[in-house]
Amino acid sequence: MRTYFCVYLSSAYLALLTTPFVIWFARRRGALDKPGFRSVHTHPIPRIGGIAIYLSSTCLIVSLLFMNNAIGEQFREVRLQVITLLGAATCVFLVGLVDDLRRLRARYKFMVEVLAAAVLCLVGVRIGTIGLGETSSISLGWLGWPLTLLWIVTGMAAIV
Repeated sequence: MRTYFCVYLSSAYLALLTTPFVIWFARRRGALDKPGFRSVHTHPIPRIGGIAIYLSSTCLIVSLLFMNNAIGEQFREVRLQVITLLGAATCVFLVGLVDDLRRLRARYKFMVEVLAAAVLCLVGVRIGTIGLGETSSISLGWLGWPLTLLWIVTGMAAIV
C-alpha cells in the first residue's frame, strides 16, 4: 500500500512540476481556449494540460514494472494488462490531444474510448464480482463486460 501511495504522490508532484512548462508551451504554440460564446473562460486558457498528467502518470506506472518489491512483482505478473492499459491510455490521450489542437467530432472520441475499454476487457481488465459487505459477493459473469465498458467510458467522459 505504501508503494501505491508513493507512486500516487510522486505522480501528482511530477504533474505539478511539469504543468508550468506545459502552460508555457501551450501559450507559445497558441494552443489556447479563447473566450467566446461556447467557453466559460474570460481569458485564454491553455488546452493541452493533459500532457503533464499523462506523462507523470505513465512514467510512474512504468516504473512500477521495474521495482524490486512485492508491488513490482505483482505488476510484472499482470504485465500484459498493464501494457495494454498504458497503450489504451496512450491512444485516448493522443485523440484528446488532437481534439485540443484541431477539434474532433465527439463520435470519434467516443469510438476511441469504447475501443480502448473493449481492448482492456479482452485482456482481462474487467469487473468480475461486486462485493456485498465483508462476506458475500455477486459474480457478474458476462455482465462484467458491459458494466466495465460503461464504467471506463463514463469515467473518461467525466474527466475529459
